[in-house]
Amino acid sequence: MATIRRPFRRWALRLLLLVVSLAFALLLVEGALHVLWPLDDVIPGQDDDWRNLEKGVKKAFVAVFVADDELGYRPVLESASEEWFPYGDHGTLKNPYPLEKRPGVQRLLFIGDSVVFRGKFVAAVRELLGDDKHEYWNAGVEGYSTLQEVAYYRRFNRAIKPDRVVLVFHNNDFRVTPVLFPDKDGNLTLIHPDRPVKDLNPWLFANSQIYRRVVNMRISQMPKYTFEENVRDARDALEELAELCKADGIPLDVVLLPMFLPYTQWGEEYQRSRNESLKIFGGLGIDHVDLYGAMGRAFDAGVAVQESPADRLHPSLKGCRFMLQDVKSRGGWKLLDG
Repeated sequence: MATIRRPFRRWALRLLLLVVSLAFALLLVEGALHVLWPLDDVIPGQDDDWRNLEKGVKKAFVAVFVADDELGYRPVLESASEEWFPYGDHGTLKNPYPLEKRPGVQRLLFIGDSVVFRGKFVAAVRELLGDDKHEYWNAGVEGYSTLQEVAYYRRFNRAIKPDRVVLVFHNNDFRVTPVLFPDKDGNLTLIHPDRPVKDLNPWLFANSQIYRRVVNMRISQMPKYTFEENVRDARDALEELAELCKADGIPLDVVLLPMFLPYTQWGEEYQRSRNESLKIFGGLGIDHVDLYGAMGRAFDAGVAVQESPADRLHPSLKGCRFMLQDVKSRGGWKLLDG
């Protein structure tokens, strides 16, 4: 019996030492990565949210977004039991306006990504036009591309019967942005339209550099659309939106946002996106408002154009005010003439 137990004990001891050694090695690697080579930008712009998951943000993301077969993800629409939901039944942020249209009041629907959602652009338009003759419906969704925005409009926003649609088109709207959020069961989910990666661990994602690299590797192995494919999809979506608005007999305005950087910092990628955007608008005959020149004049005037320092994607309220006032003074957008 003793001859049997001794080999077993030696084997168990070796296994235990191996496990302890591996655990110690992993801790060393984790510590070294945290100090020497931290990976913070798995999904650009979303890391701060995920660091705060354990502080209450998790509940909001579970409630606000759900996976969607066509859109990749979409906001949860209003629930009678959750009055704090930001989105109403028709996919717009809640507002005080009745669904029934009021005589003599023009219903403006703004669609777009985070720039629209955050409300500063819409607020600047509202300051210029006032509340007597206009309603301001905000259908912005963080991270959406033009492809998603148009599908979202068709399925949800169109039902409010706007009198005018304003699409705020960003330089990065050719690309579909992956989004991370916990599902209803608390599992962290990476949603990328047509290419989901699911069942990620929120705690590990927030705390483990090794785990973040595993997630990053899985993202990098996803099929990637080429720039030309993205441009084609954006053009098709814009053509569909123009046709929908034409069928409803309402004007469509497209506002082309610049990158909120001095011209010298744009680089080839942003210039290429801008030029392709202008080609699409011209080819489809879509009325558009280009804020490129107004943005440059805002920087020259010393206006704090960016929502926060070094934010190249989101304008501040002051920046929006300046650019729209500049456009209005030059007669560049009929809507602003009242």
